[in-house]
Amino acid sequence: MDRLSDRKNALLSAIIEQYVATARPIGSKMLAENHDFDISSATIRNEMKELEDLGMITHPHTSAGRIPTEKGYRYYVEHFVNKQAKLAKKVAQAFDDFAQQADHVVREVQIKYMAKELAELTSEAVLVRFGAHSFYYTGISNIFRKPEFSDTEMIYSLSELVDHFDDVLEMLGVTEGIDILIGKDNPISKMCSTLVTEYGAEDNSGVIAILGPMRMNYQQNYGLLKHVKNLITN
Repeated sequence: MDRLSDRKNALLSAIIEQYVATARPIGSKMLAENHDFDISSATIRNEMKELEDLGMITHPHTSAGRIPTEKGYRYYVEHFVNKQAKLAKKVAQAFDDFAQQADHVVREVQIKYMAKELAELTSEAVLVRFGAHSFYYTGISNIFRKPEFSDTEMIYSLSELVDHFDDVLEMLGVTEGIDILIGKDNPISKMCSTLVTEYGAEDNSGVIAILGPMRMNYQQNYGLLKHVKNLITN
């Protein structure tokens, strides 16, 4: 869709980033208190109503605040995730040191070490496909700790998903770079988002993915996955 106005962009970005951090619906008062928009709460409310009319945010039944929609997350990823951004030097160095420590082990075990570290840093699940028929996943408990997956139906659905990870990993086709699959575009689960990329080259390649709720830190997770891809490939 067309780009929003600067004011709506700033508000939508703030809503998503604050919701990612707190997992609580965001109200106009909270935005006014935590951001220097230089506009009144009434103007913020009006802009939020327009964002809701555009389908970018929605109004949960149990709260006066708003949460992002699938469409809102897609817009955010398209317009606000800087795919050229570098990881914080401290984080990148920690990963590089970790990779060097695991350098003596065979490639598949090294990738498993990387996946565990990636799951810990992102607080999401990490899935790996080695070649065509070997699979590995870690950090599943991270997903079950998320507040959006706390009700019984969600837990049952995710538990079924875990039982069939081998099948769904086969469905992850990857284009060049890193794909960000959100909601209904995500073959693993329409309740989740997946960042997925191919590592390696030719007959020594595989797929690695970060799986979590749509309420995830896309900028951080993109940067971490990109860094891990480069470490494994190189």
